[in-house]
Amino acid sequence: MTFPNALKGVRNMHRAAVLTIVSSVLLAVSAAAVALFLAFKQDVDTNVGGGVLAIVAMLAGLGSIVVLVVATIIEIVGYEQAGKDERLFKMAVFCAIVGFILSVSSTLLLNETGPRGWLSTGLAMGKDVMTLLEFWFTIAALMRLAEKYGREDMLARGRTILKVLLAINILSLFILLANEFFMSNLFNSYFALVCTVATLALTVVEFILFIRYLSTAVRMLQD
Repeated sequence: MTFPNALKGVRNMHRAAVLTIVSSVLLAVSAAAVALFLAFKQDVDTNVGGGVLAIVAMLAGLGSIVVLVVATIIEIVGYEQAGKDERLFKMAVFCAIVGFILSVSSTLLLNETGPRGWLSTGLAMGKDVMTLLEFWFTIAALMRLAEKYGREDMLARGRTILKVLLAINILSLFILLANEFFMSNLFNSYFALVCTVATLALTVVEFILFIRYLSTAVRMLQD
């Protein structure tokens, strides 16, 4: 039993996930530049240091969007390919598109207004939810294929990863909310920087788990 379309699709999903990590790092750099500007705005020459931080925030934010666009295109192609062998993959397409729109909107608001406002934070939270649903549909689809291969190890691992991803997303949502509540003065700008680093770390862990499962799925589909 072979699923050539699913194999091609999962390979593209793997590539897209790696690019999404790069996009997340660039977005974190942009957010960190904004937080640093707020933290040091009273101690630096705003014509020099502030200008440099503003340029870094803008370029990193735009870079994040460009990389995310490429990743989303590759990702959608992958889901459409894999959907020919397992229809559940097609459910992830909607989540990927909505998540992309929310992510870009949140990034543009961040660079336009500086610190995240409630609107930007809400969009970022919505993007996290869409990412979780996208992962859920993808892993669930791979588990269906694993069942056809009789791979109990893939089924057990998939269930475990889904639980871990849910826990990570709940923690990320709390961090986003905490960041918004404490963004008003010098000390809280340092706190915002810590929140940015923590969110990036959780995102990287989340995608590493997802990528490793995709890698295992590729090997399974090749057998």
